[in-house]
Amino acid sequence: MKHILLLLSFACSSAYANVSLPAIFSDNMVLQRETKVRIWGVANPGEKIRLTTSWDKRNYETTGTENAAWEIIIETPAAGGPYSITAAGENKIVLDNILIGEVWLCSGQSNMEMSAKLGAADAAAELPKAKNNAIRFFKMQRSTAASPQNNCIGAWKYATPLL
Repeated sequence: MKHILLLLSFACSSAYANVSLPAIFSDNMVLQRETKVRIWGVANPGEKIRLTTSWDKRNYETTGTENAAWEIIIETPAAGGPYSITAAGENKIVLDNILIGEVWLCSGQSNMEMSAKLGAADAAAELPKAKNNAIRFFKMQRSTAASPQNNCIGAWKYATPLL
């Protein structure tokens, strides 16, 4: 009987999943200006999810699928910020300090890992001045997978001399 109760307890506790977002959607992120952006995450099947954007106070709604996934397409304004996005379901997540602007994707070149210290002209003079909170980077941890992934390990960072 103890084994059955333990199994039931585990099954009930694993069925509940808070609304969550992948690492790319977090504080300090940058979203492409004047377009439609897809935001996705995980929630309970059938759970109602509402995203609210601070730039226009608009609510976007969807429902968690049977696979516990959800996605919403939001409209972004002209460049600006900082803004916030609230994702609410059974729980609430507030993403703060979001900028709207140009997003550039850089990938695949081995020399992208090099720092300015490795040969850039005047690096010693320029690096101490390299702080700019309006420039953000999302650096992803290296990984491999046999299929497309919905999440990664990484964080949004400000441009600093240490980046």
